[in-house]
Amino acid sequence: MRSLPAPGLITARPKPRAPGELARAYLQRLEAAEREARRRDTEVDRWRAQTRRNARLDKGRGAALIAQSLAGDGSRDDPRWLPPQAAYALPESDRARIKRAAATIEARRLPPTPLPTRIAREERDELFAATHAMRLSGVATEAEVDEAFAAIHAEFPWLARATEILWHQARLRARDGLPFRVGPVVLLGPPGCGKSSFARALGAPFSVPTVTVDVGQAGGVWDLQGSDSKWGGSSPGRITRSLLATRIGNPVVAVDEIDAGRAMGVHGGGRSPSIHRVMMGMIEPSTGAAWVCPYYEVAIDLRHHSWVMTTNSVMHIEQALLDRVRVIELDAVGQRDLVTTARRMAAVKLDEEGAELVAGEVERALKRGANLGLRQVARLVEAAEAAANRPVLH
Repeated sequence: MRSLPAPGLITARPKPRAPGELARAYLQRLEAAEREARRRDTEVDRWRAQTRRNARLDKGRGAALIAQSLAGDGSRDDPRWLPPQAAYALPESDRARIKRAAATIEARRLPPTPLPTRIAREERDELFAATHAMRLSGVATEAEVDEAFAAIHAEFPWLARATEILWHQARLRARDGLPFRVGPVVLLGPPGCGKSSFARALGAPFSVPTVTVDVGQAGGVWDLQGSDSKWGGSSPGRITRSLLATRIGNPVVAVDEIDAGRAMGVHGGGRSPSIHRVMMGMIEPSTGAAWVCPYYEVAIDLRHHSWVMTTNSVMHIEQALLDRVRVIELDAVGQRDLVTTARRMAAVKLDEEGAELVAGEVERALKRGANLGLRQVARLVEAAEAAANRPVLH
């Protein structure tokens, strides 16, 4: 899979050089070209002198050699054998013209981005470096998209409805030669059906990073968008940090427990905004094209992000947010899929015998009527791994 350069995703511009510095840079390049031209002419003069000396030794070939030395390869326009120029010194009029052109170029440049003075120099340098190095990853063919989602379906066969919808979205973009992007969607399903794991697994086949935000934890909205740099302990949000760290402009944003984000919190002496309101501005194309990071106070284009939210219920999600996303209803994990998943998860950490023991235990628990989900299976696998690695007492 390929990636595309996207230097305009973050509109942060460092302070440009002054016109005098720009003119000096141009003049230095011209002077270097002058020195190179003098060096080449000196080599040509030496070669011609040697040719004439050889011609005097062989008068029979003298005329032909002299003609060849003057004509080079036979072309009078050959730049290697043109007569040396009388002088290479750049006239003062040309130097003044270069300075005027440099001043004009500088005047037409866009002004630098006024970052907050509280931003450390190291953070400024990181931001400006990432601005010119951003890329959009996951430019795939339709066949590669089919192969990637077939692997996802094999891992989450009970989430076939979500897999099919997102597969079609990714396939349409691949047909148009566009980078990977899906959503925005809300995965609605019972606890323990693998919604979060499914969301985190989408980006890996396309070499796209995943940004995970748990709204149920304290400060979920600040984890997502960041906080103003004037506050103590402030920092960029997870989205901005991911862009600067990976320099990939189309990550998958997996937002867990989006239904827990309606409540207002307290932060820095004031009330924090609802994460639903914040996300509306992020996923709406008209506002997401120039979303402003609260920490750096620069505009970032979020239109290439894949938004995948998970919830157990839509009752506590604002209707305005639901109007902007597609809700995909999911079923619970079937017993057969749960046993198969338990065997696959155990095979990663245990040997074949241990994986079969875990799968058998899950199957017996289901027959007894136990209410198991993927979380309970994961804990069972962890317990089996701990037991297998326990030291033997003698």
